[in-house]
Amino acid sequence: MEEKWKNSENDKKRLLKEIEELRKITYDMSQENRELLRKHSIDNNYYTPDRSTSDSSASTNNGKISLANKNTPLYNFPNRTEYVQFIYENSRHVLNTDISELSDMEYRTNDGEQAMTVPKTWEYLLKTLHEKEQEGYTFDTWHIMSVMKGNEVCHGSGAAYMKSFVDSVLKDNMREL
Repeated sequence: MEEKWKNSENDKKRLLKEIEELRKITYDMSQENRELLRKHSIDNNYYTPDRSTSDSSASTNNGKISLANKNTPLYNFPNRTEYVQFIYENSRHVLNTDISELSDMEYRTNDGEQAMTVPKTWEYLLKTLHEKEQEGYTFDTWHIMSVMKGNEVCHGSGAAYMKSFVDSVLKDNMREL
């Protein structure tokens, strides 16, 4: 019994280490993708912010990114850090803490409307994207973020979005796969 327990603990440690390594790899890949998008000159025949990135793949053509093949994303959903940095960048809201310390919370306003902090909104967008893809729909997360940016409301734990606003933006930008 003790042998099984030791093996289980060793397996757990190994798996936790693998998860951490995968998180680092994913973060590095998303940073690299973001830099590649910045470096490439993009015109209307290529990627534009209002086109979905979840249903096309990237290939280069004379230094530009072309959306050619379906089913391979050009740029996947941003990680939590990228999302928070994008929302707070040039915002009237000041990020006075480390991103990892921001609250993931939902709350009700005095008017009874549901609001979500920026990190909670990231979770909500990720969950919604997965759910909608199962239903045959998708949206371009970076475009959604651009539309939402600047519409934050003040909250004691940082910027927040009204859930009704987020849902409205998602509804207006949903597309079939």
